[in-house]
Formats: sequence, C-alpha cells, structure tokens
Amino acid sequence: MGTKIIIAVFLGLLPCHFSQQSETTVERINGALNTFFEKYPQEKVYLQFDRQHYNSGDTIWYKAYVTYKNSPSTISKILYVEFMDARGTIIKRQILSSPDGAATGSLTLDNKFSSGLYYVRAYTAWMMNFDPGFYFYECLSIDVIGGSPSASRPTKAEDCLVSFYPEGGSLVEGLTSLVGVKAIGKAGFPEIIAGKIIDGKGNKKADLSTNEFGLGSFIIHPLSGENYSALIDLLDGSTKKTPLAPAAKSGIVFHTQTGGADSVYFRMSRSVRDKERFEHLIICSEMEGMANFTYLNFDSATAGNNNNTILDAPSLLSTEKFHPGILHLTIFNDQGKPLAERLVYLQNIKPIGLDLKPTELNLAPHALNNFELNIPGTEGGKYSVSVTDVSMDETAPPEKNIVSDILLTSDIKDFTAKSAHLADSRDSKDVDLLMLTSGWSRFHWDELFKKHLTPPAFFPEQSLSIRGRAYKMKKNQSEPLDGGQIPMMIKMPDGTLRDIVTVHVDSAGFFALNNLDFDDSISVYLKNSVETKKHREQNISVKFDRSPVDSINFAVIPRWERQVVISNSTTISKEHSLAPVTISARPRTEADSMIAANVGGSYFDFTNDRSAGHDYSTNVLDFILTNAQGLSVKYENQGGENIPIIAWRPVFSAFVSKSQDQQLRANSPAIFLNDQQLTGEGGGDYDNAISMLKSITLSQVARIMIYPPGTKASASGGSANGVIYITTINRPEARDFDNTNPFDRITMAGFTTVHNFSSPDYATAKNLTVPDNRKTLYWNPNLQTDATHRQLNFSFYNNDSCRRFRVIVEGIDSHGSIMRIDRFFPE
Repeated sequence: MGTKIIIAVFLGLLPCHFSQQSETTVERINGALNTFFEKYPQEKVYLQFDRQHYNSGDTIWYKAYVTYKNSPSTISKILYVEFMDARGTIIKRQILSSPDGAATGSLTLDNKFSSGLYYVRAYTAWMMNFDPGFYFYECLSIDVIGGSPSASRPTKAEDCLVSFYPEGGSLVEGLTSLVGVKAIGKAGFPEIIAGKIIDGKGNKKADLSTNEFGLGSFIIHPLSGENYSALIDLLDGSTKKTPLAPAAKSGIVFHTQTGGADSVYFRMSRSVRDKERFEHLIICSEMEGMANFTYLNFDSATAGNNNNTILDAPSLLSTEKFHPGILHLTIFNDQGKPLAERLVYLQNIKPIGLDLKPTELNLAPHALNNFELNIPGTEGGKYSVSVTDVSMDETAPPEKNIVSDILLTSDIKDFTAKSAHLADSRDSKDVDLLMLTSGWSRFHWDELFKKHLTPPAFFPEQSLSIRGRAYKMKKNQSEPLDGGQIPMMIKMPDGTLRDIVTVHVDSAGFFALNNLDFDDSISVYLKNSVETKKHREQNISVKFDRSPVDSINFAVIPRWERQVVISNSTTISKEHSLAPVTISARPRTEADSMIAANVGGSYFDFTNDRSAGHDYSTNVLDFILTNAQGLSVKYENQGGENIPIIAWRPVFSAFVSKSQDQQLRANSPAIFLNDQQLTGEGGGDYDNAISMLKSITLSQVARIMIYPPGTKASASGGSANGVIYITTINRPEARDFDNTNPFDRITMAGFTTVHNFSSPDYATAKNLTVPDNRKTLYWNPNLQTDATHRQLNFSFYNNDSCRRFRVIVEGIDSHGSIMRIDRFFPE
C-alpha cells in the first residue's frame, strides 16, 4: 500500500482548514525571504568574449552584462574584471563603468601572459558581501607563438575527488533514494569513472559511473544497520574503496523529476520510525525571493513502504509563476525546521524570433559583408556581436554563453564545464544531475530566520569616490575633526592639474567627494592643516577609506586542484545539516580570523612603520620563518626551486601511503591572506600558496599575526596546526609620509581605458599591401535598439584567407528577455 498524501498549493496565507501552526510557519518563511532579498538583492555578471582562444599580442574584447532578476541591474554602476594566472595571482585588474547594467572592455596580451590557461573573474563591490563562488569566472587559452605548449589535461582516475549527494540531503533507512555522484580531477576538470556500490558483505547493490560532465547517479535502498561503500576502478586495474555516509534512522526522502521544460513532479516518502514527526510538511519553492508553498498532509495510517520505487513522481509541483532559472526547493516541517533541499532547473524559455541574414555575403579576400539583424520585442535592448574566422578558431560551441551563465551557472558555486550544453540540452537528464549534485548556498535558512541580519560590509558603488576621515592632532593625540573645509588638489598621471576643490568635513570628521569620472588614475592631495576659527593653523591627519579591492592580490579559483581524495557527503543529522559539499578553499572574514587577537601568539603591526614601508627585499614568507618561534622548515627541490615545507609539530605515520614530504604538507599551519585561506585543511594548493607568499614584500604588509598550536586562534579545520594571518596594506604610499610635506596624498585608480575595435577599410587602396590575418573580423559591443528601430545593421571586410565565418549575437532587453544567435556563414 502506497503512502497517501493530501496536497494543497497556495501563494500567500493558508486556507482556514489548515492548522494555525502551519499558517504561522509559512508567514515566517515568506517574511524571512522578503526581508533578505529586500536587503540583499542578488546581482549577477556575465561576460561575452569575442572568441575562445588567443595568441600573445592579441587583444581580448569583451562585453559585460550586470543583471538583477535577469534584467539590467541599476544596483551597482561599477564593475571589476580581473585576469589571473592558473595559480590565482591577479595579473591585471580593470575597473569599468556600468551605469545601465552593461560595460565594454579590452585587454592587450603583453609579455606578462605566457602560454597556458588563464582565468577571468568579474564582480561588483555589492557582490563581495556574498560567496566569491558566485562571481563570474571564465577560462581562456593563450598560446605564445614559439612558446611551450599548454599543459595537457590530467585524466588519472586516482587523482579524482569523488563526492556523493543523496537527493534531498540524506539517506534514510528503509527508504529508496537517488544518490548523485560527482567526479572532479585535480585540475578542476570532470572525470569519467566506473565502479559499483556494495554492502558490508561485498554484495553489489548498484553500478557506479559518471558521464562526460563527471556526473552520475544510482538508486539504493538502505537497510537498517547496513553499511555501504563505493568501489572505484582505477587505471592500474585496482580499486579504491570508500564508505558512504551512514543512513539516518528516520527522516524523509524527497524526489523530483522534470516533466519537460516547465513542469516539475515530486514524490515524498517518510520513515516508519518517528513517522508522526513528518506527517505535516511544507514545500517552499523559491527563486530570487519569489516563493510558492505546497502543503503536504500524510495519511497517518501509512508510512515507509519498503517496496516503494522512485522511478515515477506523480504529484505536480506548481511552477507557473517562475521565470527560467534555478528553482530552490526546501522541505519544512510544520514548525519551520528545514528537512531537505533540492534544486531543479526550469527551462521554460520562450523562443524569441531573432532574424539574422546577410544582405551581402562575400568570401573573397578583403570583400565587404553586410548583415541585417531584426530583434522583436521591447525597446532598450543591449546586444553585442562578434564575427570570427572559423579556420582560425574552433567551430565547437563555447562552453558557456549568456543563457547558461545567467540562468544556470550563476547560481552554482562549483566549477561547471560545458554549461552551455547543459542549459541548451533538450534532454533534461544531464542538467538534473547537475542540480542533484549542487548544494544551495545563496543563503542559509538559519541566517534568514534571525531577527537581525548581518549588515553588509560593502555597499553598491554608484560612482568613483574619495572618502575618508580627518583627525586633528594635538601632542601626539588625535580626535576627529569637528567640521571644516579641507582643500583638495587633483592631478593627472602626467602631473598636470585636473581640479582644485574644497571638501566639507562633517561633525564626526568624515568627508566624501562623489561622482568622480576619470580614466587611468589620479593623485589626490589633501592639505594636512586647516585654519581654525581663530585663524590659526591646526595640524590634521587624514585616513582615506580603502577601495573594496585594494588589498586583493590573489583569488581562489573555484575548482579542485591537486586533491587526491575521495569524499562522502554529510548527512542530515537531527534534521538540520543540509549541505553535502566538500570545499577545497574557504574564504574567511577578518573578524573570524582575529578572534584570538589577545589570547596568544605574536602580533606585528607595520601600518605606521616607515622602514617596513620601504622594505622591498624581505618577502612575507622569509619574515614569518625568521619570527615564528618553533616553526620547522624542510626544503624540497622541485624543478630547481627549493620549496620550504613548514610545520610546527610534524606528525608522520607508517600506515599512510604518502611520502614524508606529503605528510609534512598536511601538517602545515592554516595561512590566511586577506581573509582567504591558502594552506591547511580547507585551503588550496600548498606549493602555489608558498610561491604567492614569496612574491609579497614587507612593504605591502599591514600586519602579521602568528599563532602556534595550542593558542586559541580560530581557523576552521586548520587551528590544530597553528594559524598565520597576513593583511596587506591599503596602499604602500599611504605610509610613505614625510612630516615636512604639507599634503597627504592618495593615488586612486580610475576607469580602465577601453580601446575601440578597428579593422582595415578596404574601400580605399592604402591598406592592401598589409598582411591581414585577423581572427576577429568584427566586434561591436554596443548594438542597441530603441522604440522605433528594431532592425540593426552591421558590416565588415574579410581578411586575406577566410572562407567561412561565425557570427554570435548575445544580449538582453529592458524586460529581461535573453537573446542569442550562433550561426555559421555559409551555412
């Protein structure tokens, strides 16, 4: 006999025949969501590049889209775009103006870019309040002509990180469950693996495999008291065994199944044990703050049918009010405690009749091509178009595009390969596997239910600005300046005077100069004395506010790197643990890392240290090795470079199949750089982190805190081996002071200069003798429709040899309709 469920769906308050407890619970959930999304609107960023592969000397052209609820965002008007090497070191940062949710950028690849893979990430200051995993990330391939080839992709199965994700969050004894599998190689790429699931007696219970995306699933019916393991086949013919997390004694299993582009079905089962605890349940369907609620009432006589199957899901879940994207499903009991979570992808994208056709198509060298693009719908659309020579670039579709990024991967923290295929696939199985193995981390319910949400650390930037606080100085004592006017002089990089203004200081000493608009950089000089009401000179000191990105020199790329481990997901224990995600690098807040500032360890403050400010020879790692008492160092030669392996109390085991150097790395202290954990459990790659620390000189450091094992410094997963916390200075020149200088100075970065795309004009004969090997034949990031013009035209000249080219058009209109064309000509 199957479980009987009474289902009701509602948008707001529950009908009167539902319990008052349930009505109050729904109001509480809905209120928490409304409060959170009102205070913390979620911006997203997407970048379209002119092509996928580049050579040294090429220029990367890109168009940035900043969105909120799939429409152009007006929350932030400044965008940061960073280019990083494979280690996460930021090589170039660009600041772009995005007043209407769009921006354009370019970067010429100089000798700082050697052959290899590089990463681009983009975000706003407002997005810095949330997990960096939700920034925009893209991987670009750069080849240097005559240089060494890019590193090949590793494919060894024994180097994989394999994780298991029971649907909803946990296995439950007696209830059939679907379990997702994700296999990621050490370089962050998905891996194809095979194996089986066995019980404690070695009997096979399910086959185990992953597809080209590193994703798979199996069905299991866990029995009471039984333990299960995964046997994974390795390349050498051996197998690797790892236990699955034990099943919970009681609970629920929540299964979903998509029934097309816009319909979702579900099935719910509950355990026989404690069945009355799961009799009244609520499904909260949420997307970007919009919520639907479904009330479930189990028949009290039925539960835990041991012959149940999850191959069908007969109950339809209402999704009519939601636009395309990721739908976040959470199961609550009638007291409002979350029991399970699941993500589903709604592909109900309405086709938009974009029409692209050539009005003049010529493949001869230097011939002119004309195209006509008709865009239906509303005015205010912003579009970008790239035309590339197919013979010089891949014909394969890009691994991500504007549809897959905004609707799918922008709400997933993990690195996702070939997301464009997943988002566009008519077969929903692959994308559902991605949803099954992705944890929801946009917010946590326990945080939402707090009466007072944590105030944001960063605010939306509307313009470039100079902010700070002025203090009056008396006998080495300081207190905020109580009002006044401070002269400010602004100079351009070449030393020419841009402006002279007077800045008002309020009663608490704060001042601000907003609505600045400048390219490159400026130097700002503030007089360090003011005239009092008694016409006397009052010495002052000025502390400038730091830009949100000033101290960011390194980024953790959201991918698995050099991890040789197979991991289980966690389970829902006592109905409150909902995140079966293993994290390779964990960002930390400065407040978290400074909890133990006065409970032990050593503290070095260089903020006002003039000699440290001019020390460009001592790197931060050497300083730590010299000043951290009891820290042992062993050097390992790798490719001619001595890598210091550091630890306070190394522990070795003869029963661990790792070398002593590998074990010593596992004993390294947890090192944090500007709130980002680099080493220790939960950190990233050790060798890359050491290289990063050796590149930072003492002149760039504000403070170093060293806590040996045994002190009370808090670092999740890493405090047992000690903690080292490093903060870089706001700006090196901020402490390059001279008491005889009557001005305090700050250098401020402005908007990055964007070069216009140019191509030869073969209407004249003057350029005919110049070789034309352009890969990008045409790039225009600023196509825009208005109320009367829905037809856009563009034209370009062919290069010396192109016989087939590719045209990609992407864009968003003012109502959030996402449009894309990817076509080849001749077709």
